[in-house]
Amino acid sequence: MENILTKTRALIGEDLIYLLILSLLVLFVFYLAAKLVSLFLRKILRPIVKKTKSRYDDYVVAVFEKTSFHAILLTGAYLSLGVFRGGFGLISNHSKKSLVSEYPSLSNWASIADKILFVVVVLIGVIIATRLAKIVIGWYSERVDAKSNLDLSGSLFPLLQKLSVLFLVIVGFLIVSAKFNLDVSTLLVSLGFGSLAIALAAQDALSNMISGFIIMLDRPFRIGDRIKVGTDIFGDVVSIGVRSTKILDFDRNLMVIPNNELVKSRIVNLTYPNPQVRVLIEFGLAYGSDFDSLKGLIFEHLKNYDEISEEPVPELFILKLNESSVDIRLDLKVDHYRAAFDLGNRLRTNIYKLLTINGIQFAHPVRVIRQNPEKEK
Repeated sequence: MENILTKTRALIGEDLIYLLILSLLVLFVFYLAAKLVSLFLRKILRPIVKKTKSRYDDYVVAVFEKTSFHAILLTGAYLSLGVFRGGFGLISNHSKKSLVSEYPSLSNWASIADKILFVVVVLIGVIIATRLAKIVIGWYSERVDAKSNLDLSGSLFPLLQKLSVLFLVIVGFLIVSAKFNLDVSTLLVSLGFGSLAIALAAQDALSNMISGFIIMLDRPFRIGDRIKVGTDIFGDVVSIGVRSTKILDFDRNLMVIPNNELVKSRIVNLTYPNPQVRVLIEFGLAYGSDFDSLKGLIFEHLKNYDEISEEPVPELFILKLNESSVDIRLDLKVDHYRAAFDLGNRLRTNIYKLLTINGIQFAHPVRVIRQNPEKEK
């Protein structure tokens, strides 16, 4: 390759024209590459992604389809200009001087154009990266069903998009600063001290925000789930926010719990992964009651309830033999936890009526007191 370039230079004779031709050749190669990539995206890749169920791959292809041609072409222009500037160190065959000495103004203009093209290429890279980041955040928000929660769709994910844009802009600025040999250490130190002061002043808020991110990623519960937090908090999740989570208890009171407390607490999710919940009905029978007859009556009665799950099947068994009663437990599952309380209430009422009608006696404490007649004398 080096021999070919040397022979070409000797054939052309004029070094400046040789550099111009070489630079234009590099630019032309990148132009062809940009055309081929654009054609591939438009004619091959776009029809393929349109057949998929997800629409986010269409968004990704659209981003590259709109920007790839200009990005590749500008990158080629930057590299071709680099080839042109790199050749200015050559010694002319005719004047025996370097091209920088012969064309100082042209070298200066090439240096300025090189820096401008570098900034433009970095800017296009940042634009592409920010668009892709927004697509990824949109995809994840749909995956976690953010639209069902206004705190997610209205604050958290827009905040994530803004933070991602800010981060990528800072990265682009640092890359450009390195190119121009700018000393940003003072600026970084100032930002570091400022960030430290803000972090100390808003320690609780930042802790809750970070805990909110952890809840979003780990997803121990979702909107509408019935959860138990610790030993004293029990209810349905109404919303999951950046700072706090709201839970509606059975007294219709709205409890606002900071996210950092939730992360440190023991959480029992009654809904996920299965909304089935256990319902227990316990009662005591008098000794001498016919257990088999009771079992037949209750299982026949359970056929009237559509809420009761077929799997696992309900069970009725003797739990304990007390001194005054035979303790019975009816163990069944209901398809959804929201129906558990109402079903349990109706079952207790109807089982009481059923057993009373059929003459099966409930147990009640019995005390037999015997007196000693000899002591009375």
